[in-house]
Amino acid sequence: MEVALRTDAVLAIVTVLASPYVAWQRRVGWALTSAHGVLAAPGPYGGGLHAIALVERTPDGFRALDPYFPAHHAFEIDDDAFVSFFAGHAYVVEP
Repeated sequence: MEVALRTDAVLAIVTVLASPYVAWQRRVGWALTSAHGVLAAPGPYGGGLHAIALVERTPDGFRALDPYFPAHHAFEIDDDAFVSFFAGHAYVVEP
């Protein structure tokens, strides 16, 4: 996945644990809003799964898009944060 994202020809759709992902958003100071309401309560557990698109590998992590928050542009997730909420599924696709 990491090598594929360096080519600019693909993106990866990955599953994340919703509650740890929301907790990370709050730690970095984001106030993301969505017409769909609150994604999940922040915390280490619960909230189910969510999917985001990784669009680029950076030196310290990934650039990502989250369709749940369509008004927000691509954002960076550092490697340590990504590991804390990655749920283990990745689908590499051509856009």
